[in-house]
Amino acid sequence: MLELPSLDDKQYRQILQEALAEIPVLDREWTDHNPQDTGIMLLELLAAMTEMQRFYLDQVGDRFYDRYLALVLPEDTGDAETTDSRKVRFARRVSEPGCAATPGDYAWLAKQSPYGLRFASAGWADGLVRLTVFREGRPLDDAELLGLRRFLEPYRLLGVRLRIRQAACIPVDADCRLAVRAGLVRPDLCRQQAERVIADYLREREPGRALETARLRGLLLAIDGVTGLEALSLRLVQENGAHAEPEQAFLQARRIRVELVPAGEQEGI
Repeated sequence: MLELPSLDDKQYRQILQEALAEIPVLDREWTDHNPQDTGIMLLELLAAMTEMQRFYLDQVGDRFYDRYLALVLPEDTGDAETTDSRKVRFARRVSEPGCAATPGDYAWLAKQSPYGLRFASAGWADGLVRLTVFREGRPLDDAELLGLRRFLEPYRLLGVRLRIRQAACIPVDADCRLAVRAGLVRPDLCRQQAERVIADYLREREPGRALETARLRGLLLAIDGVTGLEALSLRLVQENGAHAEPEQAFLQARRIRVELVPAGEQEGI
């Protein structure tokens, strides 16, 4: 929820100084700006009153908030709902687009659909919105793609065409050899952690992001007991004759093999 602006940001001394600075502009003959001057005394009183009024601008109680929120949230959820929860509900409502006016609106709305999309990105060109979606586990079937289109249809502006495609998912075979500290007590835990690091790294990468093996190397070297990285290989597997550019596809580990060797050994994988 957005923070409310502070309306009480000027204190008495600042208000008075601004008023005194206006005196030469309004009346050049008023030259006595000492506290004993009657006009200065009135300015001090007015500055104090102004400070008090500005302070109360921000002092709105829940009773007033409830009245205001009742105008924009006419449905009654009962007395059990607190004022803070009404504020949150109002903030969520006004943040939801009533129509898809930008590519970002299409991407946001697609993620709100009941199809459990992990990723949605949209681009715009010549009246055509190209929406790319991805669901982890299994892709959307034809019926679900039609359902997604129907879900977005009420938000589509007149004259805008929509094309939906699914991002490809490329399996990856990973092999790595880690040098570990001699006498490691639980090498199986070290191996499992390395496998999890590789799988998470591939799963979290989104299309458009480079495959930064340097970052993966750093994550592997940070595992407790690992003293060095002897070798690392990531091989993309295009199945059933399919072809997808890695930059435009998700990556998912198909097979991960982790070999642990005592520090200093140099045998190949």
